[in-house]
Amino acid sequence: PASLKLTPLRFTNWTRQVPGRNYKYKTVPRDENVKEPTPCDRHVYAAFAYAADLDAVLITNGANRGAEADGKIGHVLCADTWRLDLATRKWSRVESKEHPPSQHESAMDYCPATKAVVYAGHQAIWMLDVAAGQWRRSKARLPEGHMGLGVTWDAPRGRMLIAGGGAYGKSGKKGQGFEMVYALDPKGETLKRLADCPTAIYLSSLV
Repeated sequence: PASLKLTPLRFTNWTRQVPGRNYKYKTVPRDENVKEPTPCDRHVYAAFAYAADLDAVLITNGANRGAEADGKIGHVLCADTWRLDLATRKWSRVESKEHPPSQHESAMDYCPATKAVVYAGHQAIWMLDVAAGQWRRSKARLPEGHMGLGVTWDAPRGRMLIAGGGAYGKSGKKGQGFEMVYALDPKGETLKRLADCPTAIYLSSLV
């Protein structure tokens, strides 16, 4: 931040080519991806989390309709979870028996109190036990089908905040869920609705 410079930590072993079968371009794996798999390039929306105590970054699901590999085309190639260990700069795929469905405009954040990732969207809440590498549905469930919400760790109160998002195509309009804020107890997995935000929240966090 002081120097206003960006430094790439790691490139994926995928590349963009034209033309594509399903889009104006295609994203395909390079030969290096066979030996060292990396995640398909994607728009992760807000499904990105930095875990300081693990020195790692995690991403889940996302969108790339131009992706092509192994006979598959489009977003299906982004329906997975990956972890980047910053010390080694190595990517590893999280092989879980269960997995959140790849529905767009979901969000997640890391909870250091439980060493788990909380992923939310489309009424569902999922928890990833990072050590075990396994996803499971939370006991809690969002009462509305929020798209474009944000998930934020509230350290002083030891809870996860889930805010904003709402009905598809209704971004910024009142009465569609974009002002709603919830508090999730990550240990008891109970959800409580808090006071509404004074403004609509769409694809942003409360950091």
